[in-house]
Amino acid sequence: LSSSSAASDVYKRQIINHQVVLEELLNTNGYNKIEMKAMFGHVSSDPTVTGFSDKFHKSIMTLNDEIVNGKPLLEFFPQFSRAKTANIHTYTFSTKGYVPNDLYVPFADKLESTLVELHTLGHSYDGIVIGGKAFDDNLIQVLKDAEEFGVPWTNDSGNRFLSTSTSDEVAEHFIKMSEDEIVSGAKKAVKLEIVSKKGIYVDDISRYGTNLLEGAPNNTGPVQLEVLMNRTAEYNVVNYFPETMFLDDGTEIEVLRFILEEI
Repeated sequence: LSSSSAASDVYKRQIINHQVVLEELLNTNGYNKIEMKAMFGHVSSDPTVTGFSDKFHKSIMTLNDEIVNGKPLLEFFPQFSRAKTANIHTYTFSTKGYVPNDLYVPFADKLESTLVELHTLGHSYDGIVIGGKAFDDNLIQVLKDAEEFGVPWTNDSGNRFLSTSTSDEVAEHFIKMSEDEIVSGAKKAVKLEIVSKKGIYVDDISRYGTNLLEGAPNNTGPVQLEVLMNRTAEYNVVNYFPETMFLDDGTEIEVLRFILEEI
């Protein structure tokens, strides 16, 4: 193909995918305006882009550039809606803990149903995953009580989804991100070692996954190899024990490793 022909093909693909995503989002059985705003309206950080409509279209263009044109990430779940795949990608990119309060409910409700649907379609990750966290004493005590009294534990910390990884290195990377609070004693380092049954492996479409970080400078730490646990998940706390790890400056810290099994 000539360069002009190839460019034309890319342009056509961009327009087609833009249209497909918009049609799926605007489908009466799909997403309403508030849900769309919760998932896509805040993605664009361009200060010159104002208003929901402009931000939304700018967001879809950004998604096209990153996950449609550059690499066919929307094809990793072929049985699945492109809009829902884009939703998960957007979550890994910009919305962990940053969704505005007034938009979090519709966003979380839609993401919850999306992860349930992927589980139903057979995309669950069956194996051990690790979450590196910094928890306060109260949350740690809840985990300990769950182990002692044999009651299920749920991640009620903000009613959030639980981001984990197949890599212990990644878990330690996230612990180090909270090292100031840990060293000061405000929080304690925790590793959640989970036997996943319904978690969804999203690395293929993650902003910080293998496909988008491959061959590019990575200032965000290691490739995350992310398995996303639904906010509705319940876990049996089987055991816990202390271990140690070292921060980048050589400081040794204690880490509590909890062994959990997803129910």
